[in-house]
Amino acid sequence: MKGDTVMKIIKILLGIGVAIALFVGGIFYLTSGLAESADTFFTQVREGHIQKAYDNLSQAFKNNTSLDGLKRFLEANSLQDITETSWTSRSFENNSGELIGSVTTKDGATVPLEIALVKEAGSWKILGITTPRKGISDTQEKSAPLPPMEIPSNDQLVELVRETTAAFGKAVDGKDMSVFHRYISKLWQNQYSVQQLEDAYSSLYKLDAKWASLENLSPIFHQAPLKNEDGVLIIQGHYPTKPDLLTFQYKYIPEGLAWKLLGLSVKLVKPEKLQQAMTASSS
Repeated sequence: MKGDTVMKIIKILLGIGVAIALFVGGIFYLTSGLAESADTFFTQVREGHIQKAYDNLSQAFKNNTSLDGLKRFLEANSLQDITETSWTSRSFENNSGELIGSVTTKDGATVPLEIALVKEAGSWKILGITTPRKGISDTQEKSAPLPPMEIPSNDQLVELVRETTAAFGKAVDGKDMSVFHRYISKLWQNQYSVQQLEDAYSSLYKLDAKWASLENLSPIFHQAPLKNEDGVLIIQGHYPTKPDLLTFQYKYIPEGLAWKLLGLSVKLVKPEKLQQAMTASSS
């Protein structure tokens, strides 16, 4: 009897072991596209196919960063000749994914990386590349400074604002700030939890305004984008909603190669009130 009991326990443990192996294998299978996208990018860069690597990035990435900007970033951080990648964390939810790990350069230096990805047309595309300044191996005494981020063109500003409005609007319409929390900058994420975002913006849930309808509208800017002394990009404008106008102020900071949201303020304003305010500010 005792021997039978031991055998049963062994079979159960083996069954659990197989289940765990299948579970882990399933995770790597489901996230393989994330790693493949990043690995392909660095392979194309190493082989000199920088234009092809750029073309395969997400549209939002390309809206924020020119080809020359990408080249400067890669060169400044010794990422143009990667020989090995190691992704210690892979995760995704809906159409957003993240890789955390490190890459090894031909000089033997190890550079920690965080890569945000988005699914476009069924494929994972790189949305942003962040190189944490701490953690770079001793073979690199210090990291090269990041090149200054270019202020987006007007068309890029429109796309950036529309992307932010869509992300925020989806959270408001769904009465859930968790997805929006993953969209914002790492700095803002570290400062505000999901619950704190809920506390800050949940009053908008009661308006039942159907933010998804804003996708059919284009933002109207009140002035040229401002870049303050701290390098924060400030964009102000409104959407031509009725009867009141939806005004916004979005603040972005550079993270990796993308402008990432640091703060957001929206409110409904009577058209005549907005006109008075704009007239007063220009006089």
